[in-house]
Amino acid sequence: TYAAAKKVQQIINSNSPGDILIFMPGKGEINQTIENILSLVGKSDIEVLQLHSELSPEEQNKIFLPSQKRKVIVATNIAETSVTIDGIIHVIDSGLVKQNQFDPRTGIEQLVLVEHAISGIDQRKGRAGRTAPGFCHRLFTEKSLRRRQQYQTPEIQRSNLSQVVLAMKKVGIEDIEGFDFLEQPDPEAVSYAIEQLTKLGALDAYGD
Repeated sequence: TYAAAKKVQQIINSNSPGDILIFMPGKGEINQTIENILSLVGKSDIEVLQLHSELSPEEQNKIFLPSQKRKVIVATNIAETSVTIDGIIHVIDSGLVKQNQFDPRTGIEQLVLVEHAISGIDQRKGRAGRTAPGFCHRLFTEKSLRRRQQYQTPEIQRSNLSQVVLAMKKVGIEDIEGFDFLEQPDPEAVSYAIEQLTKLGALDAYGD
């Protein structure tokens, strides 16, 4: 978070114009980044805004309102593809994202911090310079870039599938294990979901 704030300071000191969009993995990192920016830069010449899914629609819409100051928006990957913000010239990318990860062997689901995939960081880069030439400042090394996977692991392959299995059963799909998913989930995760639904009484001994 400090490296992102330091980059904001460098952009401002270089007199490079345009609004700034910073990608952070979560709300905690957003708040810490904003504290660091205000500590290094102050708020007399910039308007610092945040964007994440926990904000109300009214609060999220503040990023679109015109401002007399340079806007510095600190966002999660909600700003990666969902919204287009006019005036963004600089993107600062932490290269990190938080995602749900479920382990069917332990039954534990947790939010983990991971390196973002190449497709995602390319989407972030594309947020800069949509209305004028732009810049992408990546806070990670070229070596880190080269070791990343091309695409993020699909959600169905890292989630608890109990709700998915129950929905499939409700519409009459009987052979869950043999179903031809577009992105095949871990067989252990499917077995875990069926077992848990049976224990809960949502499925009977015949899997109905």
